[in-house]
Amino acid sequence: MNDLLLFHQILQYVTVSKQVSDATKKKLEHHLWYLGPELIPLCLFFEKISTEAKQKICEAMLQCGEDWSNRGIKLQDSKKLENKELHKLVAASSTSALGCLGVDTELLTMNPAGWTDSPLFDKAKSVVDSIKVVNDSAERSVALMSSCNESIFHNEK
Repeated sequence: MNDLLLFHQILQYVTVSKQVSDATKKKLEHHLWYLGPELIPLCLFFEKISTEAKQKICEAMLQCGEDWSNRGIKLQDSKKLENKELHKLVAASSTSALGCLGVDTELLTMNPAGWTDSPLFDKAKSVVDSIKVVNDSAERSVALMSSCNESIFHNEK
């Protein structure tokens, strides 16, 4: 959600500075995989998402089914994002991703307005909250190994 909001704000910034907007948009295009359909269901557990938006995501996920072979939209350029909302990024792999996390997809049939009172939601939220972002850890590991190599080897010969 934050990435999509940022993208929309970058597009609006063109009224202030086209050069900055274009450069920022180009940089963000290298990270469009964050908006893949497998990550969209995680938005359901984010407090900043409206109940209406969550309902639209749930409905889209129920319509798609759970067929992993349909990965949906592959965002390779930002043009496809200009008028998109989160529920428009849902594909069959969105529902499958929740299933792989062990989240009961019955949650999708419930009204999001009542989720806070549901033990099913509490269990699913604890699973989602426990997910560790591996990109940060991987980058730290690479930096640590590079630093170690530099301290051991002063030149390549």
